[in-house]
Amino acid sequence: GAGDEVHVRKTIANSIYILATSAVAVSILGVIFAPDILKLLNTPDRIYEDALLYLRTTCAGIPPIAAYNGI
Repeated sequence: GAGDEVHVRKTIANSIYILATSAVAVSILGVIFAPDILKLLNTPDRIYEDALLYLRTTCAGIPPIAAYNGI
């Protein structure tokens, strides 16, 4: 609104950096700690393997979803 294009560009760039960094970090942590998360949730043994695959797949998809929402 103030006509300060330089500040606007810096703000947008910083937003993209924060979005990308946090999405990748959450994705990696989710994939690595998925077994621990499922144990904390007391996931039944009969569905544990399917739940693990689902959770890891969901966490691996966080960066593309964040990119889509960021754009």
